[in-house]
Amino acid sequence: NAYSIYLLARISNLILFIFAVKKALEITPIFKNTMFLIALMPMTVYQCSSLSYDTTIICGSLLLFAYIAKLVSADSSYKIKNSDIVGVAVASLLLFCGKLAYFPLIVILLGISIKKFGNTKRYITCISIVAAAAVIGYLIPAVLMNTATKDAVDTVSENVIAQKEYFMNNLHI
Repeated sequence: NAYSIYLLARISNLILFIFAVKKALEITPIFKNTMFLIALMPMTVYQCSSLSYDTTIICGSLLLFAYIAKLVSADSSYKIKNSDIVGVAVASLLLFCGKLAYFPLIVILLGISIKKFGNTKRYITCISIVAAAAVIGYLIPAVLMNTATKDAVDTVSENVIAQKEYFMNNLHI
């Protein structure tokens, strides 16, 4: 029934949040205690256990911060791995499923030295992969909402026209 689906969705949001916080705490080299305390704040736990898109925004921002902190604070001999790029792409996908306003957080990637990527071609490829994940993260909910609301808008328009005709035809009452 609908209530069971609602509870399952809330539990799924909470499980996503728990795994994202765990992964972010494993990755980040700095501010582990601060991230842990932010994750345990009552409002954060409430939002991430509700049926809201805030869960994806919070998870995406925590993961993105953790990966960026790892990549920026690493010494110059560190070469960025493919798993790091996949992690940043997943974080940007989660972040952009919520809102497009978080785009400046992705721009921080441009501050990472090209030497850590190995060469310019890999740098451009990695930035393009993250940007593509961000665009996909924005387009999927937008297309789904457009598809879901198109029929509803058509139905509402038909109902409004029918109500208007009824009202106009029955003014004498």
